[in-house]
Amino acid sequence: MTAPTEAEARAVLIGNLSLFLSVVIWASMLPVTEILLRQWDPISLAVVRLGAACLILNIAFVVTEGPAAYFRTLPWRAIWMLGASGIGVSTLFLIFGIAYSNAIIAGIIVTSGPVIGALLAKLMMGLPFRPGLWVGIALAVAGGLVMALGKVSGDAGFRGGELLILVGITLWLAYSIGVQQRLKGLSQLGITALTSLTGVAVLCGLAAIALGSGLIEQRMSLDMESVVLMAYLACGPAALSILLWHFGVSRAGVTVASMYSNLTPAVVVLIAMTYGSYPTWWHLGGGVLILAGVLYVQLRPRLDRRRAERKETR
Repeated sequence: MTAPTEAEARAVLIGNLSLFLSVVIWASMLPVTEILLRQWDPISLAVVRLGAACLILNIAFVVTEGPAAYFRTLPWRAIWMLGASGIGVSTLFLIFGIAYSNAIIAGIIVTSGPVIGALLAKLMMGLPFRPGLWVGIALAVAGGLVMALGKVSGDAGFRGGELLILVGITLWLAYSIGVQQRLKGLSQLGITALTSLTGVAVLCGLAAIALGSGLIEQRMSLDMESVVLMAYLACGPAALSILLWHFGVSRAGVTVASMYSNLTPAVVVLIAMTYGSYPTWWHLGGGVLILAGVLYVQLRPRLDRRRAERKETR
């Protein structure tokens, strides 16, 4: 087993930085969405947020790769399947989940990401569990729970949307693995732009059925606060965050990426500070546990390799 080259080590470092930034930006979506749901119905919010992000991503795609990129031979079947489930349906599940729970509870549920990611990597890719994986997962999940539970001690508890959030996260992680497997040869921007395009198309179809049949009562607000928050959701969590996520997953893998999701409760709490709520030692301690878990999983193979080299030299 050869030691990683300097270029490989740099790629992993950049991948980890991308994942960190992606999760921080994405996690801010939870409290912002909770605020918007006071004046928007979940399905209209999902369509407008994702539609605006799709427009931004596809403009960037055209500028960087040209209009002809849409007309070359592409795996459209895979793009439709992955975009529909991983972008369209997962977004809908997450927003409805937040509507029927709250941002802090959602932050707790996101801490299940490492376990789901590891299991999906095993099922979809046949990858063996990495050395030290379960120790790292235990640390990361414990850290996420410590931070989140420190905030929700006085909360009203679960309100029914938790299962929807769990399904949404599972669909998102399965999508994250699938695009790197089935859309090889496309740039990370191309993957994000094209799957968001098909995801929005499917989401619009579902919205037409739900709103047209009266299953959902449409509520929309275009006051300044709503416009600003919606613009942020489109540019940040729904566009830049997804692009950074794909880049990071392509470098560090979905198992490590899913462990970063346990930083979500910390981000939610920090945003809550703007409303006069401040982090406690629980939150700081939880953050240390999460980072320890992420580092342990990535450093464990190197430690094992060094032990093996020492045995060979004896």
